[in-house]
Amino acid sequence: MNKFKELAVLAAVVSAAFALRIATYKYYLLGTDEFVYYKIGEYILENNEFPYVWYLSNYPEGGGMGQAPLLYYASVFFYDVLKFFGFSFHEAFKLAAPIAGALTLVPVYLLTKHIFGRRTAFYSLAILAVLPAFSYRTFAGFYRGDTFSVFFMVLGFYFFLLSLSSDTKKSVKFSILAGLSFGFMGLVWNGFLFGFVVLSGFAILYSLLAYIQAKSSRQLLLSYAMAAGLGILMIKYSLLLQSRGAESYLRDLARYVYPATLVLAGVLEVLKIKTGHLDARRRAYILLFTVAVSLAAVPVLFPQLLENLLTGYGGVKAASVLFRTITELEPTTVDMVWESYHITLALFVLGLLLLFKQFYEKKSEGALFMIVWILASLFVLKTAVRYSFLASIPLAIASGFFIGKIKPLKVVPYIVLLIITFHGIAFAADVKPHMNDEWHTALLSLKNEDEGAVLTWRAYGSWVQGVAGFPTVVDTLHGQSTERINEISRFFLETNESKTLDFLKKYRVKYVAVSTEIVMKIQYISEFLNTTDLYYNIAPHSGVGEGILTYKDERGNIYAIKKVYKKERGRLAVREYSEAPIPFYPGEVYISQGEVSIPDFSATNFIVYIPPKLQNTLLTSLMFLDGRGFESYKLIYSNSQVRIYKAVYEHTFVIPENFKPSYRVGEDLKFDVRVESTVPFKGVLGVVLHDSTGKGAFTEHYNVTEASVQSISIPLPTDSTVGNYRLLLLLYDDKGNQVDSMWRVIRVRK
Repeated sequence: MNKFKELAVLAAVVSAAFALRIATYKYYLLGTDEFVYYKIGEYILENNEFPYVWYLSNYPEGGGMGQAPLLYYASVFFYDVLKFFGFSFHEAFKLAAPIAGALTLVPVYLLTKHIFGRRTAFYSLAILAVLPAFSYRTFAGFYRGDTFSVFFMVLGFYFFLLSLSSDTKKSVKFSILAGLSFGFMGLVWNGFLFGFVVLSGFAILYSLLAYIQAKSSRQLLLSYAMAAGLGILMIKYSLLLQSRGAESYLRDLARYVYPATLVLAGVLEVLKIKTGHLDARRRAYILLFTVAVSLAAVPVLFPQLLENLLTGYGGVKAASVLFRTITELEPTTVDMVWESYHITLALFVLGLLLLFKQFYEKKSEGALFMIVWILASLFVLKTAVRYSFLASIPLAIASGFFIGKIKPLKVVPYIVLLIITFHGIAFAADVKPHMNDEWHTALLSLKNEDEGAVLTWRAYGSWVQGVAGFPTVVDTLHGQSTERINEISRFFLETNESKTLDFLKKYRVKYVAVSTEIVMKIQYISEFLNTTDLYYNIAPHSGVGEGILTYKDERGNIYAIKKVYKKERGRLAVREYSEAPIPFYPGEVYISQGEVSIPDFSATNFIVYIPPKLQNTLLTSLMFLDGRGFESYKLIYSNSQVRIYKAVYEHTFVIPENFKPSYRVGEDLKFDVRVESTVPFKGVLGVVLHDSTGKGAFTEHYNVTEASVQSISIPLPTDSTVGNYRLLLLLYDDKGNQVDSMWRVIRVRK
C-alpha cells in the first residue's frame, strides 16, 4: 500500500469515527459535569480570564477549581477554531469530544504500526473507531478529562518507543516530544498517573530483560529520565499556578515512582557491567535476588504509596460513600464488559496469548510494552466501569493483532469487523442524555425568577448551573462536600418545617427543586444516612369494597390502604379510611393519573407507596403533596417530573454582587454589597480583607439599611502579596449584634 492509499484509508476511518460520534449532537449535553464545564468555558470567553474560584458551586463560599487547568480551556480552544466555520460556543462544546476521539485514532495507528506493522494498525483502528468502550466517552455532548488525555498519552507512548529505536540525536528529540505529550496528558486530566505507571512499569521490565540478555539499557534510562521528567515538570508547574485535586498523585510520582524507576533501572545497568562476565544462570540468580529485595522493601518503606496505587487513591476502589453513589465508579460486571466490548473481548484474549507468545519467542520490546499496558488496563477495568475507556485502546490493539494473524481465511477478519461495526452503531443509536425535556424546561423557568441559590440533589446541581446559571449548594464537580450531601439527605427526610428553614438559612437557599428521579434514587440518600430501609414503591392496585384502595405485597397478600392522595380537578385531595374488611397496610399511597411520570417507566396511571419512614417528610410533600405540611414552600413551577419551590422565611443577608474571582496586583478590587432583608433593618457593614499570609490588608465600615447597595473599592498596591485572599463581610444591627457574615476567596495574581 502506497502512502497516498494509506492516508486515504486512515482519513476515511477517522471520518467515519467522527460521524458515529455526532449521533448525539442533536441532544442536550450528555452527562452532568458537562453543564458546569460548559458554564465555565462560557465565563472564560465572556470575561477573558480564568475563574480561580467558581461561585456557582458550593454556595455561598464558592468551589475551588480542582480539575486540570487545560480541561477548562479545551472547549474555548475548539471554539476559537470552529467559530471561523460559523459554529457557536455551544455547538463547538458539543463537538469537542467527538473531534478529540476521532483524532486519538491517529496516534493509536502510528503506535500500532510502529510495533506490529500496517496490517495490525488498520485492524486495530477499525475496531477502536466503533468500540463502545472507547466511543461512549467521545460522543457529542460528552466532556471529561480522560476524553482529551488519552490522545496525549498514546502520542507520548509513540514518541517514547521511537526514542528507544533511534540514534542519540533523534532519541533526544523523540524523548522531548514524549515529555511534552505526557505533560499535556496531565494538564487536561487529573488521572495522569495511569500513563506514568504504564511507562514506569515498562521501563523496569525492559531493564530486567536487558540485564538477562546482557544488553545495554542506557538509552532507555536517558529516554525515561527525559520524557517522564519533562512531563512531571510541566504538571508540577501547572500545580504551582493553580492548586487542584492532583497534588497527591504528583507527589507520589515525583518522590517515589519516578526516582525509584530510575534507581532500579540504574542499579540493573551497573550490575550488568559488574556481572557481565557471569553466565546467564548466575545473572538470573542475582536478578531474582534484586527483584525479591525490591518487592519486599516496597510495602515496608512505602506502605501508603502501595495502598494509594492499589486503590487508585480511593477513586478506583470506591471506598467513600460519595464514590459509592457515583454510577461510573461502580464495580465492573460481566454484563457491562460485554456491552462495552462484545466479541472484541474474545479477540482480545486470543490476541493477548499471541502477544505473550511473540514476546517469549522474539523478546520484542513492543510486545513487552503492550503486555504492561494491557495488564495495567485490566487492573483498573475490573475495579470501576468508567475505566473501560482507558482499557479500550490496548484491548483493541490486541484484538487487531489477533485478526491480523488470520491469514488462511482472509474473509474472516472482514466478517468480524462487520459484526463489531454493527454492534458499535447499535450502541451509538441507544446513547441518550441524562437531561430530559422536563428538567430542561423547569430550569429555563428559573431564569424568570430573581437569582438565588438552588438546593437539589448533587446530580442536578450541575444542571442548574449550566441551564439556569444559578448557584447551588452541591453539584457533581466543584461542590461534592460529603458533609453537605449528608445534610441535604437529612433535609429531604425532615418532618419539622422550622428545621428545614434553618438549613436553608445556613446556605442562603432561595429555591428547592425535587424530581421523581430523586424519589427513584432514594437509595443514594440511604447510602449517606447509612440505612437500607428507605424506599418508595410503584405498584399495581385494584379496588376491593367501596372506595377502598388495596395493596398487594410481593407474597400476594392483599391489604387496605388507610390514607390515599390524588389530584382531583388539579387540586390535591386526601381520603382517609377508619375501617376496612381487610387489614390496613402501614404507610400511605399517592395515585398518579397522568400528572406524574417517572423516567424509564411507561405507565402513566400508577400508585406510589409511601412507607411510614417517608410519611410527612419534606421530599414526599414537595414531590407529591404540593408542599402539604410545609407552608413556607411556595410552588412556582411544576411539570410531570420536576417541582420547583420558592422558600419564604425571615432573613437578613449580606450578598456580594458584580464580584470577580480574581484580580491583578495594582488593580482596584471593586464589587457591590447588597443587604437583603425581609424585615426593616438598619446597621453597619464591615468589610475585612486578609492577604495570602493571613494579615489584614483592608478594613472599612459602612452604614446600611435593608435596601442598601454599597459599592466597595479596595486598592491592591503593586507590592501586594500574590495568592489567595480572604474577604469577610460582617453585618451588625444598630445595637452592635452580628446579624450575618459571609466570606469569599479571591485570587490575587501578577
